[in-house]
Formats: sequence, structure tokens, C-alpha cells
Amino acid sequence: MPAGGQKHTEKTKDKIRAARTGTKLSPETKARIGAALAGKKLSDQARANMSAAHMGKKLSPETRAKISKSHRARWASGNVSATQPAPDLSSGPTPGPSAATAAFSPQPPASSTTAAASLQIPGTSPTRHNLPSIRDVFAAEFAALSLTRHRPQAPPHSGPRR
Repeated sequence: MPAGGQKHTEKTKDKIRAARTGTKLSPETKARIGAALAGKKLSDQARANMSAAHMGKKLSPETRAKISKSHRARWASGNVSATQPAPDLSSGPTPGPSAATAAFSPQPPASSTTAAASLQIPGTSPTRHNLPSIRDVFAAEFAALSLTRHRPQAPPHSGPRR
């Protein structure tokens, strides 16, 4: 970008493009760029924009075959997740529930004096699965609060001022 916040004209951009076309980056330059970008997270909006840009894009049969081959190899190796390796299932199932499944298993019914029982959905037993989430509870409380505290404002005056 030119100094002073000016914008390049299309003619100047074409000259720059022509001068840079065909130049290769050295491995050192590529490494510096990679190091500068390493660990940076894209915002949710940036990810949504990139996703939307690719929506509806038709892939060629060759590209689809390459993706299929890659996925088959990944599943065959057991490395299903890019961030976490697949669990080792060669020794057979582990006895008893794991810590992850135990955290999500149904809980015994709560007593009627607990807060969980007061949030119980009518006609169901109060287990962890059929209680409203804390987000739903707060959203309902906030909606009730905002309805009682905020009054609708009169429309702005549109006539001539006196």
C-alpha cells in the first residue's frame, strides 16, 4: 500500500502484478511467513465467510476421488480426528464406563427440595438429560427482566420544530 493511505490505481496494480508474476518465494521466506501465522485463530466470522465462499462449489470427479482416498486412509489408520488421535481399541473394550460417558449418564432422581426438581419438566423424572440448560434458564430470566425494565419509546418527532 502506498504511503499516506493512498490507493493504487488499477494501472499501477497491473504493473505490480506483472512484475511479481513468476517470482518464487525462498524456503526461508516461506518459513518466516509460516512462523508469523502459526497459532493464529481465525474469527468465527472469517470461518463463516470462507465456508460461504465454498458453498455450492462443484468438485471434479478426480478431486472427489482424491478426497475419498485420503479419508479412507485416515479412517484405516485410526486417526479420525485431526486434533486428537483415535483411541486404541486393540485391547478390547475397557470395563465400566469411562469418565466421559459417566459424566453424561442419567443421574438418579433429585429430591423435591433441590433446585433441580424445581426446574423439572412436568411429567418427567428429573434427570440431567431433561432439565433445561443453564443458558435457557438465563435467557428466560433475561427476557422477563428486559420486558419489565424497558419501556417502548415514543417515535421520534418528524414534524417541523417550533
